[in-house]
Amino acid sequence: MFKYIDMDKWPRKEHFDYYRTKIVCGYSCTVQLDVTSLLKQVKEKGLRFYPAFVYCVSYIVNSMNEFKMAVDKDGLPGYY
Repeated sequence: MFKYIDMDKWPRKEHFDYYRTKIVCGYSCTVQLDVTSLLKQVKEKGLRFYPAFVYCVSYIVNSMNEFKMAVDKDGLPGYY
């Protein structure tokens, strides 16, 4: 379900407006991860690594509202 942000109360409104109208941009994130422990646990349980890794990353990303943000067809921001 998409939950709209109340723009009148949102402390990031000015930043959002600036980056949506003045500087069109996006973001990406690259990090080095030590997956040794995860790989060991996956092997012990007879699971496949890639689905387990995707689950772990998705779980963490979905716990942060900033990574769940999007805009609707009218450009209004909200969270999934």
